[in-house]
Amino acid sequence: MEPQPLPFDAPLERYEQQAAALLSAFRAGEPAAIRCFKRRLPRFLRPDVPWLPNDLSDAEVAATSLDLADARMALARRYDFQDWSALVEHVSAVAQQDSPVYRFEAAVEAVVAGDLPALQELLRADPGLIRARSRRVTNFDPPVHGAMLLHYVAANGVENYRQRTPPNAVEVAKTLLRAGAEVDALANLYGGQCTTMALLVSSCHPANAGVQAALAETLLDFGASVEGVGEGRWVSPVMTALTFGYQDTAEALVRRGAAIKDLPTAAGLGRLEEATRLLPAADAESRHRAFALSAQTGHANVVKLLLDAGEDPNRHNPEGLHSHSTPLHQAAFSGHLSVVKLLVERGARLDLKDDLHQGTPLGWAEHGGQRAVAEFLRTAQAKPASEPPSRVIRVVLPYHLRNLARVEAAEVTLDLPEPVTIAVVLEAIEARFPVLRGTIRDHGTLRRRPFIRYFACKEDLSLEPTDTQLPDAVVTGAEPFLVVGAMAGG
Repeated sequence: MEPQPLPFDAPLERYEQQAAALLSAFRAGEPAAIRCFKRRLPRFLRPDVPWLPNDLSDAEVAATSLDLADARMALARRYDFQDWSALVEHVSAVAQQDSPVYRFEAAVEAVVAGDLPALQELLRADPGLIRARSRRVTNFDPPVHGAMLLHYVAANGVENYRQRTPPNAVEVAKTLLRAGAEVDALANLYGGQCTTMALLVSSCHPANAGVQAALAETLLDFGASVEGVGEGRWVSPVMTALTFGYQDTAEALVRRGAAIKDLPTAAGLGRLEEATRLLPAADAESRHRAFALSAQTGHANVVKLLLDAGEDPNRHNPEGLHSHSTPLHQAAFSGHLSVVKLLVERGARLDLKDDLHQGTPLGWAEHGGQRAVAEFLRTAQAKPASEPPSRVIRVVLPYHLRNLARVEAAEVTLDLPEPVTIAVVLEAIEARFPVLRGTIRDHGTLRRRPFIRYFACKEDLSLEPTDTQLPDAVVTGAEPFLVVGAMAGG
């Protein structure tokens, strides 16, 4: 059994009952109880990564002799308290219904549940709640995070079981801000000082609820810094959003004035032209960070730019950008097939394991539910070494064809076998975008439509035989293959 969260004002007796029940379930061999101890009891956690279980199997954990003190510690960690004594102290404070702790915890419950009437009534009764901070002693770094009510809207960094985003989260945030919440107030989280914005743009809960960008816009409307304030790794909202894969939110921040002032930011946003401009002056660390970001955000054109500039596809990502893994791990987990193919083509090793979970890129793809990537990696692992490599080709389509195929990017990338000919490219375009069949060449004769032309390296290849091999600059991805002209009928 996994103990379910009790009401915030539950008496100590209820927690004692939960601890006793958890211990009984463990001794009965219930898998959920065994996993609860494995994930939360300090003796089963890695000393260097205190939130990650060590290498003991479930069977080895089950064979361990545990007592009620262990169950109480595991339960305290279930509620993210430092230990049982911290839980007891908190419960004692909440038991006094006229206490500041009770009122603050009640308001937090209203925030995470989206209970606007309850929140508004609490703020009317005690306007000082808007400036109150959590007094919990947690197992986080540092132990007292001191989050305010607005921080809980971000659903990140605070107690795990309270990281929830209600459908009306934007209205909750506006209610707090109109009541005087300090929009850029800092909380002590993740080893630094974080604003609500920094916590928000790295949180999966508002993203999954579809309100992350709207919440970010709301914070900006009330004066939040678009460039960020605080200390630690998570200061820049744009870079934080990109690091955690929230491209749409990062783009929203840029639209609201966030500057694209360095190579990593341009790379993470997929701005190839700006990345190309910034690359010559960028130092080694900036290039490394840009390479990691462009891979995990899925911008194959920028990944190629940086590979061509000498970035190593097998080097682990830099600190602050999932440094336990390689670019291939991150691209595989996120389902960026074109990036995965490019990295593998350019020598990314399939057998490298990450430092935390000891997983290969294939394992990461499977864990992330990325079936197409997983299938490609399985095939790549099984491919004989002598098999000719494939090539990632850049293709530029005219606006009308992109619109018809619902392609927003200016370029598409195609993974093609060698030799790369005009016909091979056209067949791949039609296979990738079936709606374009008959628009570039005739359905039956396969002849080029009269108003369509092909260019490569500033040469018109329209009248060349379709088995003509493309120039090396196109085959290597240095130059794109251009389809130019108006849309023809099909």
